[in-house]
Amino acid sequence: MARASQRTGLRCLSAEGDQLLLNGQPFMVRGILSWGWNPDRIAPAYTVQEAREEMRRVRALGFNTIKLCLFVPNQAYYDAADEEGMLLWQEWPMWLPEVTPELRAIAPAEYTELTRLTRHHPSVALYTLGCELNRKVDAELLARLDEAVRAQVSGALICDNSGSGESYGGLDFDLADFTDYHPYCELHYFEPLLDNWRRDWRRPRPWILGEFCDSDTFRDPTEVGRAMGGRPWWRTSGNPVTTWRPEARAMVEAEERLAQAFPGGAPDELTRISYAQSLAIRKYTLEALRRREGIGGYVITGLRDTPIATSGIFDDLGRAKWSPEDLLPVNGDAVLTLDVPRRRQWSHGGDRPVRLDPHNHWAGGAARWHVILSVTGEELPATGELRWALLERGGVQLVAGSGRVSAAIAPGAPREVGVIDCQLPQFDRPVELRLEVTVSGGGLAVSNSWPVWVYPPLTPPPPGLGVFDPGGLLDGCGDWLERAGRVERTAPSAFALVLATAWSDALQSYLAAGGHVLLLQQSEGLLPIQRCPFWREAINLFADHPVWQVFPQRGYTDLQFFGLAGDAAFTGDIDRALPDLRSVRPLLRRLDARLFLISDYLLEMEVGRGILLACTLRLQGGMGAQPFGWQRNVAGAALLHTLLNYLLNRRC
Repeated sequence: MARASQRTGLRCLSAEGDQLLLNGQPFMVRGILSWGWNPDRIAPAYTVQEAREEMRRVRALGFNTIKLCLFVPNQAYYDAADEEGMLLWQEWPMWLPEVTPELRAIAPAEYTELTRLTRHHPSVALYTLGCELNRKVDAELLARLDEAVRAQVSGALICDNSGSGESYGGLDFDLADFTDYHPYCELHYFEPLLDNWRRDWRRPRPWILGEFCDSDTFRDPTEVGRAMGGRPWWRTSGNPVTTWRPEARAMVEAEERLAQAFPGGAPDELTRISYAQSLAIRKYTLEALRRREGIGGYVITGLRDTPIATSGIFDDLGRAKWSPEDLLPVNGDAVLTLDVPRRRQWSHGGDRPVRLDPHNHWAGGAARWHVILSVTGEELPATGELRWALLERGGVQLVAGSGRVSAAIAPGAPREVGVIDCQLPQFDRPVELRLEVTVSGGGLAVSNSWPVWVYPPLTPPPPGLGVFDPGGLLDGCGDWLERAGRVERTAPSAFALVLATAWSDALQSYLAAGGHVLLLQQSEGLLPIQRCPFWREAINLFADHPVWQVFPQRGYTDLQFFGLAGDAAFTGDIDRALPDLRSVRPLLRRLDARLFLISDYLLEMEVGRGILLACTLRLQGGMGAQPFGWQRNVAGAALLHTLLNYLLNRRC
């Protein structure tokens, strides 16, 4: 008598409209992306204990799902997930394929066999047929692959193309149970990008972002080599990836590049700064997503640092970069987020949207925050309570309040739990405050906190300021600079200092003769630049400079700089553009986290007898979701005022 047995389990992941349900209850995928990378083994062959340990560690950080990106581990991994209650998102290994007749013939059979390996595991709740597929994978092939998987599974959701065809030059339609995009973008473009993809005429279904929210941190190559008993194989030219990925080549040359960028640099400090900046980036991104209805979940990139990226929540040595206390407030069943009111402005004959800044405010002004609760666990009853406090960095409470929740909030969709109206104190210097909010009721208690920067109101621009803005870059920013003279009408020599958005021979002569100039160069111009992201793949570093005594910051860029982030940095041979260059002093630098190359956002230079401050930051704001203008882009206006006053004082 023949006998066969198979262990299995029961669970159902489904969708009703745009609401994701697990066993009939509202659910949100909080996933982490795994490539199965382990430098000590070629194949992802886990022991059950190794798999359990990995799953327990990520669960402690708030994750309930692991996405197996383009690889299939051994059965021990699936068994461990079944027993641990960790959901798995299985992505079959197809990415940038060359679709040959042979692939067309064998791929459906291969998908059938692969699905037989996973279909009985209750942990495998989501499937994607491939990743970021372009038009080479046509509708006929995708339909056959989709059929091969759907014919064998139930109680799971399936998507044909993680990342979507429309985003990667593929099909403009899909065969998916949920919407899956991969938004890898700058912070100020994240929400506009989601808005761009949203179309209310489409059939409602959950959005589950299959990859997003990456943020590279600093990798210390010396520490890695010491811990691994020498240079690891993936940091040698024998690694074939070095022939086609510049990030891999950079890892081979990491020590040399870092020595050139930071002679005598402190890697521990670079690590600390990068972790703090990365946490701020991820906090903003997760909170922005949790404010949106119809979000079924997300997958953060990624689980562990790899040879070409350091965006893992675990480093090369398997150490967690952040604690549960760091991540659970933004990666748990219940998350509090903030929103601000909307404004519009009549401009050139029509209405235009106006963004407000939740994190930067003028002293003495009114602040208003909407507190939003996103919850997929316990219901918040109508008897719930909201408490908030605004504190100085030392913990001294400045103002506080509380209130009752007006209506019960059921799991599944973000809802407002209250509004904070606050008259900010007066300060004669910029200060960092902290807004702490707690909501509790029934079996639910959730807290979150945010830095709030407050600046003294703008005073008139420095006396003797001239503005050279031939291209109108600063048009529409407000009337703060209206009192300043215009260099277009008067020679630069008539002014004590000049704010310029372009360059001219007259400015060159003025500078050489002892003039002081602040140059806002946000594109090609006088100095060589590179186009680059401000937040992604970057570690932003503050140099010691008197400006940062007047304009304080945390030692890393966080949401204080949301409205200042640009897409350019100075690089290359500055002395070629400025033959009379005598010295260069950085203020804010950019270390490429993958290439270990240094560039600059803000520089002070002695040129001839004059002083030049050159800046690529968007002091006026206005990119993506950034606030715009001198009253709305508070931090940008405050930094501009600080830089102008610094130049004036240097003249004295």
